[in-house]
Amino acid sequence: GKSVVAQIFGNWLGYDSSQIRILHLYKDITARDLLQRRVTLDNGDTMWVASPLVQACLDGHLLILDGLHRLHRGTAAVLQTLVHERELRLSDGSRLVHHDRFQKIPKSSRKIFEIHPSFRIVALAEFPTASLPWLSSEIMSMFRFHVMASPSCIEMEGLMGSMHPHVSSDVIRKVIDFNLKIQEMVVKGDVQEAVTLRLSIRQMNIIFSQMNFQLENLYDLMYRCLLGKFLPITLKTILENTMKSCNIFPEKNQVVPEISIEISENFVRIGEIQAKIRKPKFPALIPSLVFFNMNFQLRILQMMIRDYEAGNHILLIGNQGVGKNKLADKMLEMLKIERQYIQLHRDTTLQSLTVSPNVTNGIIRYDDSPLITAIKEGHCLVVDEADKAPLEVVIILKGLVSDKCMNLSDGRRVIGRVDRQLEVQLENGLIEIHPNFRMIVLANRPGYPFLGNDFFSQCGDSFSSHVVDNPDSESEVELLKQYAPSVPTSILQKLTFLFSDLRMMVEEGSLNYPYSLRELVNVVKHLQQDFQVENSHAKNFQLEKSRDGILVALKNVFAFDSYEPQLRNSLRQVFHRYGIPLDLGNNFQVELAASRPLNLEFFESWDISREIPTKFRKFWKQEKNLIYDFQVEREFRIPGKHH
Repeated sequence: GKSVVAQIFGNWLGYDSSQIRILHLYKDITARDLLQRRVTLDNGDTMWVASPLVQACLDGHLLILDGLHRLHRGTAAVLQTLVHERELRLSDGSRLVHHDRFQKIPKSSRKIFEIHPSFRIVALAEFPTASLPWLSSEIMSMFRFHVMASPSCIEMEGLMGSMHPHVSSDVIRKVIDFNLKIQEMVVKGDVQEAVTLRLSIRQMNIIFSQMNFQLENLYDLMYRCLLGKFLPITLKTILENTMKSCNIFPEKNQVVPEISIEISENFVRIGEIQAKIRKPKFPALIPSLVFFNMNFQLRILQMMIRDYEAGNHILLIGNQGVGKNKLADKMLEMLKIERQYIQLHRDTTLQSLTVSPNVTNGIIRYDDSPLITAIKEGHCLVVDEADKAPLEVVIILKGLVSDKCMNLSDGRRVIGRVDRQLEVQLENGLIEIHPNFRMIVLANRPGYPFLGNDFFSQCGDSFSSHVVDNPDSESEVELLKQYAPSVPTSILQKLTFLFSDLRMMVEEGSLNYPYSLRELVNVVKHLQQDFQVENSHAKNFQLEKSRDGILVALKNVFAFDSYEPQLRNSLRQVFHRYGIPLDLGNNFQVELAASRPLNLEFFESWDISREIPTKFRKFWKQEKNLIYDFQVEREFRIPGKHH
């Protein structure tokens, strides 16, 4: 609660929401970026633009430096002259001086500006540790320190009870006891990594607010909120044992009921959750997609709609190809909510996040990005590949969600609420966040093979997190039937069990890449085309396209794995277990048995048609789901066989 306390402190001192600037710090920020930045104008010229820190000095605002512990020591030294001497030298040659000294300087002096008397700095940081000893003697001399200790159990119980009166005191006490035991474990030094299992106040608020809907028990809520699915074995064991010691148990023989969807003119009901259908201003922004209902994903949709209606931002985290985009688009389609989409990558910058360059009549113009458009219009912003973004972009998104503020690259500011008496400030670079604005962030699980940033550890507590995993076998088979109705169920079941074994090997550490539902659906779609061709041939007795078969369909997914011998051998064993003779060698050779020559004996010839030569006549014979193509010009007799 450091950010909240700092903002309330500023309000008590007379600073309104527009006069409180929050600057989120990160490790790679340079001393120059902390003070000024270089921008390009529409005509191609470049100029220096003041940072939020310098602008706060000139305007007399309260500056909150969030994340001082992330700042490099050399960068933090830039603040020394500002704090001690009230003086600052900038990259463009200008100077900021104390207001008393400014009065003695001749007015004709250029590039000398006054630091407003009302300018103050409030820095927020975490406790220094052995791995992060950020508290140096220089920083200690710049600030007056106040330790913000965690609330006591009685204070926390009273706070949560007043905020969530529908939750029993016994449940609140169990969660607080869980936090207390994790804290004791970290203080004793038993397992330092257990600090990641502590529940923040934001996470407690999310858990207790979701208990009102009675869709999940306390065990499932905490397990999902702490991302227990993707924890290492050691931390997962600690989490489960600690919850059991606090009398937090999973439900025995829990049966998930079938979830139905009812869509009327004004409302959508999915299971026990009902939501109002919006009246969109821009219908073209509503996503439209092919989505097949299955109980596993409908339950996630149900919880997503619950969180969206409660005003929470949503984080969907899971492996690649498990349907995160599908779930987000389906929810927006059902509720008729306009969508803005942005995809992050390793080269994403603050400028590309907030402005979008467009060429109009040969002139480059910088328009609002989908992020700013969603903030203004109250749309839903879908942020894809959030784990690929640099750390500074992740910190900016965290500030937008948790603190409801963001500094744009063009000098404008996004704030949560503008005083109605100060609406004129909206014309001076302030952007108010629309009350209907929401974010749905999609991220891959941390670790190999995705190798992205650990998005959840940085700002996961600001979102309502949902783990999206591959569905169970029954749901997966039902989904595949809708994608490939012509493929026999036995083949779909065999493929489902095969991919299930591959995912189990990932959990055991034998494989690295988690083969997901997306790869399985692509294989089944390929087979559907083959069986459609087969059915058309059976009716029309015409050959238009050769059938690839299951081997070629699987090679389209696993061909790249043939270049790693150990992985190739592991995959071959799994495929042979299900009777699929897949060999991922360089030549894709399949050897079922030793080849032996057959003694053939000519016995007769058939005249099929007088109009069509025999060698162009083709017959079809189907046996055991295999198609044979004959050129009937001669027939041979195999000894011991009769045809």
